[in-house]
Amino acid sequence: MPPPDRWTDYRPLGSVIPGTKFIAFKVPLKEALCRNLSADERFSPSRLIQILKESGQDLGLVVDLTFTSKYYNGKEFSKKSIDYEKIFTAGHEIPSEKVFQRFEEIVSDFCAKNADNNILIGIHCTHGVNRTGYLVCRYMIEKLNFQPDDAISKFNEARGHPIERENYLEDLRKRPFERPLKSLKIPLHLLQRGKSGSQDTRKGKWRNQQICLKKHSLLRAVNILAVPRWLGQKPVLGSRGRSITRMAMVTAPDIRVMYHHWKLWNHQKCSGEVAGVQAGYHKYKGIDIWDLIGYNPCSTLH
Repeated sequence: MPPPDRWTDYRPLGSVIPGTKFIAFKVPLKEALCRNLSADERFSPSRLIQILKESGQDLGLVVDLTFTSKYYNGKEFSKKSIDYEKIFTAGHEIPSEKVFQRFEEIVSDFCAKNADNNILIGIHCTHGVNRTGYLVCRYMIEKLNFQPDDAISKFNEARGHPIERENYLEDLRKRPFERPLKSLKIPLHLLQRGKSGSQDTRKGKWRNQQICLKKHSLLRAVNILAVPRWLGQKPVLGSRGRSITRMAMVTAPDIRVMYHHWKLWNHQKCSGEVAGVQAGYHKYKGIDIWDLIGYNPCSTLH
């Protein structure tokens, strides 16, 4: 069997993308497929590992995005104590949300376990350019807060080949860049489903705004109504502001449940029935809501 079409036109691997653990490369080929290639064209799993070790780099995870298993056996990495993950990803079309979510889970889990070292994550599709570039850049944009064009530029430079597919580039560039959560402050009562339309308040003009809420963060495709124009300022809820600053592991449905629990607490406070707070209305999935938002309403009752 010959190598993939145009495979020899691409460099075997690039360099580490700055600010990440990613290194992209084309699909390595099993030894049987390398036999028909010249010595300088051969690129196998063992050759990849050797190249990285010679440059003082350690590979800890390989994510294979090819839509076939015919090029090599993943055990060639796992037997070297390198984690191997396969995500069947069709070429040409934009990778599905299911593919990206799986990619995100694998990468985020590895990064969490290897935050204190420089062990690399190797990503490849057939040529290590388009599907690889899309998923790596999207992760950089949505999880590492890179601007879209900055992520694309850094990937292209590190790989040594630019992302070629315009539909991939267009999709990446239309994704909104989001500020880190610590600078975003939103009152809890705005996190409910509610009426549409804008209104004026004593504190300033408010407007409807859709904020893209990310999985595992406050920002994950939920319609937040009447978000103030002055997002950087502390909004007012009655006589006391509520700032959401630590919601890293809370999803949009969780937020709505939290709001419901907050209403239960508020009702109990007004009626003098505060026992429900101790009973767990401020808890959800084992998470202390008041600890997450940095405010414990129970303290105001004393």
